[in-house]
Amino acid sequence: MKFSSSTEVIEALGTFDRLLENRWDPLHNARSTADSSTLPKLWQEMADIGLLALCISENDGGYGQDASALAKTAQTLGARLCHVPYISTIACCVSVISAYGTPRQRAEWLPEITTGKRIWAFAHSFGDAPQVEVVKQHGDMKLHGRVDVVLDAPAADQLLISATYEGNQVLVALPTDSSNLEIHAYGTIDGRVAGDIQISGALTNANNFVGGFDRGSDALAHGIANGCIALAGEAVGLMERLLSLTQDYLRVRVQFGQPLSQFQVLQHQAADMLVALEQTRSITLYAAHLQGSPQAARSASAAKAYAGTAARLAANAAIQLHGAMGMVDETLAAHYAKRLALLGKWLGTSSHHLNLRIATDPEMS
Repeated sequence: MKFSSSTEVIEALGTFDRLLENRWDPLHNARSTADSSTLPKLWQEMADIGLLALCISENDGGYGQDASALAKTAQTLGARLCHVPYISTIACCVSVISAYGTPRQRAEWLPEITTGKRIWAFAHSFGDAPQVEVVKQHGDMKLHGRVDVVLDAPAADQLLISATYEGNQVLVALPTDSSNLEIHAYGTIDGRVAGDIQISGALTNANNFVGGFDRGSDALAHGIANGCIALAGEAVGLMERLLSLTQDYLRVRVQFGQPLSQFQVLQHQAADMLVALEQTRSITLYAAHLQGSPQAARSASAAKAYAGTAARLAANAAIQLHGAMGMVDETLAAHYAKRLALLGKWLGTSSHHLNLRIATDPEMS
């Protein structure tokens, strides 16, 4: 079983990581607004390097990489605490358009995204929240409904909206400047932007349905699976860096005449962080390997469920090991912990994905 990345992916991510090291200050940007002028420049750099087209098929102008490239890219972003809209735009929306879009949709939308000209946001209600509905009124197709906490929605040019139409699950592309659509924007505690979307009769047509009227459920599952793998990959990068920051702090902080790293109980907590990190890495790579197989959705849910639990463990442990310093904005570890805390909420909680696994796996019921 091959888990290593291609040479092209390794070189591209190495180039981008060096760029982030020189241009991105995680502490400064975590404490400033998420719509910093640095972000558009970084997004364009990712496009120029080719990172936005890694997982698009070669027929559509991409590089034909598998889902492990999504996880590796998100891991690089997580390690640097860089909040470009990669997961919402590329992992969720582009993966759906590339796999389920018509030739016309792929030709119109993908080049705009991969060249950095357009940002998309993935709007889907999890749990018992009401969904958006597409209804026909006097020959027109209109969207009605609400989707809360949509990551990157305020910065997006287009939304890919999960909706129902005549009892079927559909995915509808809709520009954010459409009439009868409002986005209530706000910042999140990890320095990003999100928005609550209210739609009251926005017009659409059949050309905007990705996956048509009969494959919307498959397209939605595909987008969520790829998004979950990318989020799990980001968790790996975040936990790697947070563990390193915590170990450094334990080495230099002296208590009772010796470094904190000499206390066995604290060593055990750091070891728990390491175990959580390596298990998350393994399950993420395995889930990425299974994309395209019958186990694709279930394995992605397993990775997301475990990553969410591991992220919470790592964040809590880091804060405890830093003491009060783990809670203040002047400490970089605090911002990694915040991102890990919220990461478990995006695209469904660990409980949500665990319940999905139980519902689809007779051996777990």
